[in-house]
Amino acid sequence: MNLKYLLLICPSICLATSGAPNMPVQQISSDLGVTTEQFEHCMKTGKEAQAGGEMHKGVVLQCLQKVNPSITADQLKATMMKYKPKS
Repeated sequence: MNLKYLLLICPSICLATSGAPNMPVQQISSDLGVTTEQFEHCMKTGKEAQAGGEMHKGVVLQCLQKVNPSITADQLKATMMKYKPKS
């Protein structure tokens, strides 16, 4: 697991779990090859394992990999960035 990439995806993951209306959870889930429920569960798990008020991105990735072992840190980062709301 490459922690450098995990650090880059935190803003997108945090938006996905904060109930941000612009984050298309269904599309993100589909792109990652998991169900919406599985994705939301992993986001919740990462939020519960937070360190210093920030989501534990390694926990999110490990959780998603239990469902779909082919998910990589790069794939997760690219998917989250693809759907990151434009500011």
